[in-house]
Amino acid sequence: MNERLKSFFKKQCLNDKIGHAYLIANTNIESIYDGLNFILSKYIFKTEIDLNDNQDVFFLKPENNIIKKNKILELKSFLKSTSQISGKKVYIIDHAEVLNASSANSLLKILEEPEKNIFAFLITTNIDRVLKTVKSRCQIIFLSTVENKILNFENNDTYNEALNIVELIEKHKISYFPYVYGAITKKGDKNHAKNLLENLIEIYNEILKIKILDLNITSLDSRLKNVFPLMSKSDIIKKLIIINKFLIDTDYNLNNSLFYDKFLIELGGMK
Repeated sequence: MNERLKSFFKKQCLNDKIGHAYLIANTNIESIYDGLNFILSKYIFKTEIDLNDNQDVFFLKPENNIIKKNKILELKSFLKSTSQISGKKVYIIDHAEVLNASSANSLLKILEEPEKNIFAFLITTNIDRVLKTVKSRCQIIFLSTVENKILNFENNDTYNEALNIVELIEKHKISYFPYVYGAITKKGDKNHAKNLLENLIEIYNEILKIKILDLNITSLDSRLKNVFPLMSKSDIIKKLIIINKFLIDTDYNLNNSLFYDKFLIELGGMK
């Protein structure tokens, strides 16, 4: 059982903050199946259930590597039916990154107007490909499938890479520069730069929201929890302004080396 997943929901329950929609990132349903079964039994239905045989749990899986709108229509029909346990219903979307535009838009209508006692669990192996409109309506739980190797960016997706960069910047301040420069400049591509900056904005916005609203930090990745006390609201706002400025620059032709030079220097407070 994934201990991070278990710990996350235990804290959510203790704080009476079980949400209506979760996006579980960097994993697949097979690797967290036992954890999901435990969480639904203990915190949602509050009675032991079997995910393989439960009328109040709807599994939505891709067909031919895509989730089409007709599957969301089936989901809507399921949600209208009467619950058999505790008046609650759960739907689980496997490989949420392959929702097409039509199915995602249809799903958004469900996520935007959540009904009481309906809970969503979206699972993805690639959070970069999940539509931002979908991500923004879910609490994100980032699960690492590998050991935390801060300096190894080679096999990480862009969100994970951004997490590493935030940790290094906040922990090492100006001395972080040589650790990340060589790794991210190897990617050399405008789309990668844009995705990286968008993910950095997403991460810093989440941290800022927690600080401003004085929320529990249980939803944060462990790397961010380590550096959370080191960050002030004013510093985060300054970093968001810098990142947004460079994000606008990605719409123009980039001299990649110069772009990353300026970006990393400004973000690390080295100017």
